[in-house]
Amino acid sequence: MEVTQKIRQNFNDLSREFDQSIVFVDEYAAEVIAWSITVGVLLEDFNIKSLHTISKSSDLSQVDLNASKIVFLLGGFIDDSASQIKTILGIENDIEECIIYTAYPEASHTHNLLENPSISSGESEPFRFWTKEFVTVLKKSPPKHKERFMNALVAVVYFPALIAATVLPDVILLPSTSSVFPVLPHRLPQDQRLALENLNHPMQMSMETILSGLLSVCNVLELKEEIWAVGSTGRFIAREWQKIPRNPERQLRPASIILIDRTLDLVECCSHSDNLLDRILTTLDHPQSFSADVRVPIAQIFKDLIPAGTDAFSVMHGSIAHRDANSISIMDVFVGKREKDALNEIRKKLVDILTREKLLKTLPKMGTVTPKQLISLMETFGKDPPIFYKYRELLECIAAVIESLQQSPQTHWDELLSIEKILLLSVEDPSQSMIDRLIQVVRSPIPGTDQRFGIKEVMILTLLIYSLIGDVDTTHEKNLQEAMIDTIMMHPQQDIEWLGDVRHSLKEYFDEVAKDQESKSQEMANGVRREVRDRIDEIFQALHGISSARSSLIDYKTVAKSKAGTTVYIPLAQQIAIHLFEDEKSDLNDITKYGGHSIGNVLTSGFSRFGFGTKAPKPRPTENEIVFLFFIGGITPIEIRDIKERAAKSKNQVLIGSTCLATPNHICQMVLNPSQ
Repeated sequence: MEVTQKIRQNFNDLSREFDQSIVFVDEYAAEVIAWSITVGVLLEDFNIKSLHTISKSSDLSQVDLNASKIVFLLGGFIDDSASQIKTILGIENDIEECIIYTAYPEASHTHNLLENPSISSGESEPFRFWTKEFVTVLKKSPPKHKERFMNALVAVVYFPALIAATVLPDVILLPSTSSVFPVLPHRLPQDQRLALENLNHPMQMSMETILSGLLSVCNVLELKEEIWAVGSTGRFIAREWQKIPRNPERQLRPASIILIDRTLDLVECCSHSDNLLDRILTTLDHPQSFSADVRVPIAQIFKDLIPAGTDAFSVMHGSIAHRDANSISIMDVFVGKREKDALNEIRKKLVDILTREKLLKTLPKMGTVTPKQLISLMETFGKDPPIFYKYRELLECIAAVIESLQQSPQTHWDELLSIEKILLLSVEDPSQSMIDRLIQVVRSPIPGTDQRFGIKEVMILTLLIYSLIGDVDTTHEKNLQEAMIDTIMMHPQQDIEWLGDVRHSLKEYFDEVAKDQESKSQEMANGVRREVRDRIDEIFQALHGISSARSSLIDYKTVAKSKAGTTVYIPLAQQIAIHLFEDEKSDLNDITKYGGHSIGNVLTSGFSRFGFGTKAPKPRPTENEIVFLFFIGGITPIEIRDIKERAAKSKNQVLIGSTCLATPNHICQMVLNPSQ
């Protein structure tokens, strides 16, 4: 199944609606378009007059509405963009038609309406409500060139193709769900069975966002879903999904959708790996916090390549979100190969292209691929501007590799990777020895420097350990907590939003230290230290929950497995993929199915109770041709690679999806965020 093709077909079906219109997209829809359609295709193939992004920080007052038709593409809920839409519609204009497309079905907007204080009439039809709101604003706006067409058409339409960004042809992300994370284990009821009454309104909205987003994916891909789940949050969403009525008239393809909680294994996503995409995502800045794309500073890398007269702004930042064949193939290399092999593949691709275009006179030396060597090859493209622009998208992707390799020393990538390898190899050791090792990391300078790791890096390593081995000896845990508090109190830290309100007290304290007010700062230190200790205690409650996240499972109770006479870390994603696609006779004790069995299975199992027939085998997700594994809370490039490798020989068509591409920073923020 070509997912991008399905999404593109949905857009093609609307091509007339875009003709000569001004189009506004929210940040989620912008991400979907970048990965699944591309801005160039939208502008050229659909004959759009202009394209604009709307966000809470956008200055929309100067937009020139020089068209009779305006279209809004929303990857999120209407309520999230309503104020910006009203601002735009209130600008001087001659709009005769306004269409708002949203990725979410009407029913899922109801929760937002219930929170809207402007609703007093008991309005239960969200699309109708928003249509009336926008018509009112439009009628009051001043005309631009002529008397307003008083019966201007305003429509709100469900358009599910705005939900999915295809990072690879078989890898789907839902940008609008990127901030959604499974309910943390220490927040679960004692029986670990989530119910609606256990969730506050924001968490209910998060679950609604995931469920409605997945429904939109199924609508776009024309799938008849059969739901399976691993983990409390996945099981909760599966139960809620079962309550939604189906449309029996649609001809759909059966698909097994397996919902998997990220909290069951945080080891992989708290680790640095030998994967290029992982390095790129972790070291480079992102356009938005939820984005799977990165800002590639191509103006700096290509400063000698950019042809004279080129607009500097247009080349300031590149991207890795491209749909041309070269970029798709190189992204597959980023994900599917180990770093050394991927770098060799990149060099080979550049050499092949330059040879084919007759720009390369001498072949580069073989051996280790370095950023300097890649830059040298890319500079050759600058000798022929048409060739440079022909391959610009590919060059942007490779520029991301170069920049990430050059930035890695600042992020202590290799040092952290080395520590993580030691921790993973020590999985058989008692928990206290792993904690002692981590305390040593906290209190010692980084090898070869006089610097120490920041509290963020230490906390990510702690998450890795607790998810890997489970409960930790409390005495050693207290020692670790004190080492963390010392680090926090020693000097100002970066990226500590997860410390909550304590940040403000810390800032005041360090301001006093900077003023050299020793007596006052010492007096403050004791109080601030108590605040920090209270917050660290709260964080360790979450860590205890993470350490027990798999306690109710059977097959996946541990990610430390015996292999060739030793105990090694085997990621949960890999274990699930092995059970599904390689060990087809294994019992799936932890992958729970939601919904009924076929009538044949029911009759067979019924007769077998009375001694007739044979016991019906348990159903398996792989009985359906399409298997869609969806990770709630993020997935890593390594996990994508593992699943694709395990599924390669399977008869199934395997799709992989998630709320986002996970990085250590993202997971740290999600797990330790005070609002969680």
